[in-house]
Amino acid sequence: MSTIFGFDSATLLAFDSAYWASQPFPVQALQAMDASQPARTTLAYQLAGQGYFIDVPIIVWGWDPYMTMFQRQIDGYTTYPDALSAQTRKVSLNISDYPAVATPTPQGVLVGAQIGMSPYYFATEAAIEASLPAGYTTTQGGITFTLQYISQQTLSGATQQVLRWEANS
Repeated sequence: MSTIFGFDSATLLAFDSAYWASQPFPVQALQAMDASQPARTTLAYQLAGQGYFIDVPIIVWGWDPYMTMFQRQIDGYTTYPDALSAQTRKVSLNISDYPAVATPTPQGVLVGAQIGMSPYYFATEAAIEASLPAGYTTTQGGITFTLQYISQQTLSGATQQVLRWEANS
């Protein structure tokens, strides 16, 4: 049995996967961002302002979900607050407390016009409104596309996430 800091690695990895899969898709996208960069913090607090529950140590700072929950239990916490202290959630290491977010079934055309001569395409309003997860694939006109979230700096210095499709075939 392999371990990570004395914990069964399969349990730890399964919990971490379940924790992130239970987050709404805009929050899940933060996992791929570098926790040492201000862009992740900025976007996390923007999402918190929109009402998303942001678990600061895990989602903003990049701490391990299992280890963080384990430490909260050791410290006697039964709940923990979100980034704005507006909501609380139960401290739990039970994977069943972290059901995966269901992927929505989008309606309408999802892939828009090609961006220049690149393999990238604009996301349509239907794709944006569907809140699809990064990595979602669709086929249109015989071409398979994969949805990507990319961080983009705006003129005001804020970071926002932008959807685009990448042609795979």
